[in-house]
Amino acid sequence: MRIIRVLIAYPLAAFVMLYTPLVAAEKTAQRSVFPIETERYDRVLTVWNIDTFEGGAGSRADFLSDMSVTYGKTKGGKGTHFLVSTRTEEGALVALKNGEKPDVISFGIGCPFAAEIVKSLPDVSFKGGYVGERCYAYPWCAGGYFEIKKTGENRLTDRLIVSQGKYNSPMLCGYGFGDKTFEIKEPMLAYTAFLSGGATLIGTQRDVNRLTGRKALFAAKPLTGFSDLVQYVGICAEDREDYSACLGFIEYLVSESVQKKLTKIGMTSVFFDVYSDGALSEYDFSENEYTVSPFTEIENVMEIRKETKGGELPERVKNLLKHL
Repeated sequence: MRIIRVLIAYPLAAFVMLYTPLVAAEKTAQRSVFPIETERYDRVLTVWNIDTFEGGAGSRADFLSDMSVTYGKTKGGKGTHFLVSTRTEEGALVALKNGEKPDVISFGIGCPFAAEIVKSLPDVSFKGGYVGERCYAYPWCAGGYFEIKKTGENRLTDRLIVSQGKYNSPMLCGYGFGDKTFEIKEPMLAYTAFLSGGATLIGTQRDVNRLTGRKALFAAKPLTGFSDLVQYVGICAEDREDYSACLGFIEYLVSESVQKKLTKIGMTSVFFDVYSDGALSEYDFSENEYTVSPFTEIENVMEIRKETKGGELPERVKNLLKHL
């Protein structure tokens, strides 16, 4: 992974406001009283983790907490503590309106307000977190779509179940839907319907992990070309020294040694191969050509869904996507 450093952190809101009407967030953050011995650290910084899609097999917030602890033991992280908290997208928006702001934010699609608070970052090879020529977010973990079938099931079926998260668009995943009849269900309902038998599931890494955990007999074929199952991380810190400390942490988070640990939470990396066996080892994120920008407004996400019925992507939809 090649990173080029920049000298100044530019807020994304300043860029976006040239093209889209956005309401600027408060610049001052109200820091809470931390339930830790703050005197033990030179610097205490906050991380908000917002999960907007199903993960893998563990907590992304817990992973961030664990990695912040290990980073604190490195030369670059010594003396800095990152306090990780879980927020919903709605809760984060309310907190921002009340004048709170994290130093680091971990988020996926469904949090367009992040555009108002994140700062520009050094360049990175993955373009999903770019706006124009500037990078504003790094992808620190990811998932993908799969065609999942039970093995050893004798009955034939043309029933197709599509697992669709709140902000996700699985109909873009490269599966040849054609004129097939399919049922779109919320992720957990799709999974339980698949378990009842007699269907093919268009699912995600979460379903693969669930089935693996219950030692089910199944075959999972990666569906690449598109994935919007990406968790990003951005920096919101205003202070230059705080920004530098946050940058050190998120660069550590996307380093190969840490990315290899994503197997602990059943997620994959956009930068490295992290699995040596199992269904997830067959998934290569580099084969994806499109994603959805994490800064996309919700109405545009819904527009992408409305316009897409599987198969070849309409030009109108391509224009709303991020080309990788």
